[in-house]
Amino acid sequence: MYNKLHKNLIGVLCFIIPFLLYFITKSDSLALADAAEFALVAKIGSIAHAPGFPSYIIFGWIWLKLLSLISSNVILNLILFSIVSTSVASVLFYNTLRLIFINLSFKKVNDLQTEIVSAITSISF
Repeated sequence: MYNKLHKNLIGVLCFIIPFLLYFITKSDSLALADAAEFALVAKIGSIAHAPGFPSYIIFGWIWLKLLSLISSNVILNLILFSIVSTSVASVLFYNTLRLIFINLSFKKVNDLQTEIVSAITSISF
């Protein structure tokens, strides 16, 4: 039967699969657009251009301070921050979709179908 362990394992997969895909295809250098600006303001804890993306900057700054004990490569550490952020967003999206299907469906949906659809949708995000 389907139990909480299966749901947790699917949640872990919703983290690991995007993490691995992002990590394997990452670049070790800055890309176009605002990447250099975000790297600089996250490193110094400053403000980017409006609207400033304050949560990325604050959490990126904290992330850099924590990882500075392990590695001094600011760009690689921020790339890892983006990878982890995307993977966490995938897990949150999975849980949100699962709750929507369980609570708002008009007809009874099978637990396994709910998990599969939620997982595939969040991973493809």
